[in-house]
Amino acid sequence: MNFLIFIDINFFSIFIPPVFLNSFLVVIAVAVIFIFFSKRSKKLNKQIAELKNKRDELNELLDNAHLLNKNLMQESVEERNRTEFLMAKMNFEIHNCVNGIMGMTNLLKDTDLTPEQQTNTDIIISCSTKLLGAADESFNPDNSVNNAKINSVKNLKQKTVAETEREKISKDFFQKYPFTILVAEDDSINQQLTIKLLEKLGYTADLASNGKEALEMVSEKNYDVILMDVLMPEMDGFEATKMIRLCLDIQPIIIALTASAMAGDKEKCMQAGMNDYLCKPININELADLFAKWSEEKKLVS
Repeated sequence: MNFLIFIDINFFSIFIPPVFLNSFLVVIAVAVIFIFFSKRSKKLNKQIAELKNKRDELNELLDNAHLLNKNLMQESVEERNRTEFLMAKMNFEIHNCVNGIMGMTNLLKDTDLTPEQQTNTDIIISCSTKLLGAADESFNPDNSVNNAKINSVKNLKQKTVAETEREKISKDFFQKYPFTILVAEDDSINQQLTIKLLEKLGYTADLASNGKEALEMVSEKNYDVILMDVLMPEMDGFEATKMIRLCLDIQPIIIALTASAMAGDKEKCMQAGMNDYLCKPININELADLFAKWSEEKKLVS
């Protein structure tokens, strides 16, 4: 056997030199390796292509999810805006209607009524006061119940305290919250202080020295806001407010000015048909807060 192999090798060696034979074997080995790795490379490229396709599918699904989420957020914001609009409108209409009823009822109380009629007027005033309080609590978007629904989609920019204070005392404040204002105040010093505060906010207001004079002025000019002192000669703020609620087609926002924050003052102001109240001496930031509050509510309603 060894003899035969020797003969075969020698036989090939006769025709093919050893150098060429070694080179041929190397080429064969390289070809085999190339074919192996070529097949392996094709398999890996196929797997890579499949992974890319899956990645593209996942990216498409992710884009669709982002688009769906964006649409849901937009719908949530639109729904929130519609809800806030309806809440503000309902609150505004309830206040106007109930203020008129309370004004008429308070006027009836000053007439000769039977005990039964007097009891009925007291019931109407009490129920109206409770209704106004419930409306403010239910329809105010700042209460805790509505905050839980609104804060999830709320994207309003939060201002620092310093920025808010600067905005409030800016003379450009009135451009953001434009109002025509009437100040009904009998005390000359309080008149000057109130006018100065309004000037700091950029407003120019008209003055009335008592409730009777205020009635004459509102019959000649439409005012958006009346700062109404509750205690004045000839006609106090309560009586003037009742008459305004009865007589005017376009109702102003009436903010009571009281000398103290005694228990029951707010209820008494609401019973007279007033929208809000401030304690004297007036704080400019509190005044600005009320202007902003009623301006936003008025914008939503209109």
